[in-house]
Amino acid sequence: MVQNTISLPKLSIDNFTGDLLKWHQWFSFFKATVHNNSGLSIAQKMTYLQNSVTHEARDSISGYSYNGDYYHETIAELTRKFGKPQHIVDGYLDQLEKWPKPRLDEQNTFLSFSFFLRSPLQLFRLHNFEADLKTSAVLRMAREKLNAAMIIRWNQHTRSQALPQPNLTHFANWVDSYAEACADISPQRNQRTRVTSSSKWGPPDVSCQLCSQNHNLSRCPENLEKSVYERQGCVRKLNLCPNCLRAHGKGLCKIKNKVPFGEMQWFSSLNTP
Repeated sequence: MVQNTISLPKLSIDNFTGDLLKWHQWFSFFKATVHNNSGLSIAQKMTYLQNSVTHEARDSISGYSYNGDYYHETIAELTRKFGKPQHIVDGYLDQLEKWPKPRLDEQNTFLSFSFFLRSPLQLFRLHNFEADLKTSAVLRMAREKLNAAMIIRWNQHTRSQALPQPNLTHFANWVDSYAEACADISPQRNQRTRVTSSSKWGPPDVSCQLCSQNHNLSRCPENLEKSVYERQGCVRKLNLCPNCLRAHGKGLCKIKNKVPFGEMQWFSSLNTP
């Protein structure tokens, strides 16, 4: 008896669980490696698809099994359930509401909070949801994650920068500056140091690794003029962490909740649309 088997080229594809905030990253990579790959048959594409979804995502297409005839219907069902821009926005706001408050004596919590705030900004702009970034309700939700001392410093920052209507983008940039300052503190100095309300808060002076101006690489005008692939090449050339754009050893990135992109963790400004 001859058995019908499907031979699959070896491809490394992260699993998609059904997390709305990770759909765009996952599906962009899946399209580039599998969906638009003319060297794969429909049956092979369906096998890759079914093998790369888990949990809620797997349950949503379980009825299609591994039948290649339903590949395009399966893609459409996943997109309908997880890929609608409004669902992504709602998912982000839901996670923001549940996000734990960062602690002043644990710098990793600020790094995680900073990455979470910034990760969807490019995605919102891509889908023309910038209006959601500018609502006072969203900013208030994010600001309430801070303690009273930091809220006061944030208010001082908005006045010093003449921001009559600050929004989530302004707030994310400010938190990111503080997170960068935390990352620059050596573990030896920070091991038993507790930050108090008398500390000087606010965005510190940072030097861009590309142009040496007073901003970080993620907001460097010269860097943002480059294509995504040129930015990725710049990060490799400067030997920076592709997840947080900071200089530290491989595997030492302290940011939690990283956004998967293939085998690497890419900062939001490095992701392909």
